Amino acid sequence: MIYDKLIVALLSALATEREETTNATIARYLVTHIEDLDDVTVKGVASTCNVGVGSVSRFCRETGFRGFDELRRALMEAGPSFELAPTDHAGFVGASIVQAERSVDKKDAECPRR
Repeated sequence: MIYDKLIVALLSALATEREETTNATIARYLVTHIEDLDDVTVKGVASTCNVGVGSVSRFCRETGFRGFDELRRALMEAGPSFELAPTDHAGFVGASIVQAERSVDKKDAECPRR
């Protein structure tokens, strides 16, 4: 089920994108504000992240969702089963993602564009 991959999709975007990219900005916003996204809209995410609505829609498709509505449903349905690490572990998670990213040979990991 696609909802089971929500956290994987978001963390994958964070781990594989350069920090300043649009996708990383959107993923970081969604992960860090997961508990505050009850009535999130595509326009709201775009405005908060200083990107266009089209960029948010593309992010959704690139992370495996059909569009923003499906991502939004995943956020809503994840509910209590999707919990962020306690604050004292948040730095560890971030450091682990950075370490994993550094361990990948990006030349070998690049996929050809369609």
